[in-house]
Amino acid sequence: MKNLLHVGCGYNTKKDTLKYYDNKWKETRVDINPDVKPDVLGSITDLSNVKSNFYDSIFSSHNIEHVYIHEVNEVLTEFYKVLNQDGFLVITCPDIKSISKLVVEDKLLETAYVGPAGSINPADMLWGHSKSIKEGNEYMAHKCGFTKKH
Repeated sequence: MKNLLHVGCGYNTKKDTLKYYDNKWKETRVDINPDVKPDVLGSITDLSNVKSNFYDSIFSSHNIEHVYIHEVNEVLTEFYKVLNQDGFLVITCPDIKSISKLVVEDKLLETAYVGPAGSINPADMLWGHSKSIKEGNEYMAHKCGFTKKH
C-alpha cells in the first residue's frame, strides 16, 4: 500500500477527486477547516502534525493559491519534508494568464464553468469562491496566483 497525502482536501476524498490514484493508495486527508472533518487538521504552511519522510505522493488541488506569495516556498518546504525520497507532488491551481484573457474580454462576472461548487466566474478564480466567502468560509479566499511559467 502506498501513502497519499491529500492536502487542502475539503469535503472531497480520494474516491471523489483523485482519479489518477488507484486502490493501492491509502489516503490521509489534511485541511485547515475543521468542518470538512480531515484526518489531520492543519495548514499547508505547517505540516508538523504529519509524519515526515513518509508519503509516496502529495496531491494539492486548488489550495496553493490560498496562501500569500511569500509563503509559497514555506509550503513547498513542508511538502518536501513529508515526502519520502522517491515521492512525488501533484499541484493544480488556476492559471492567471487564462483567467486574465476572460477579464480582458470583460467577462469578469460571467460563468466560466460549472463545478461541484456551482457556477464559477473569473472573479471567483482570481480572489476565491465568492459564495463560500460570503457565507463565512474565509478559507476559500485566494491570496496569490500563478501562470504556467511562474
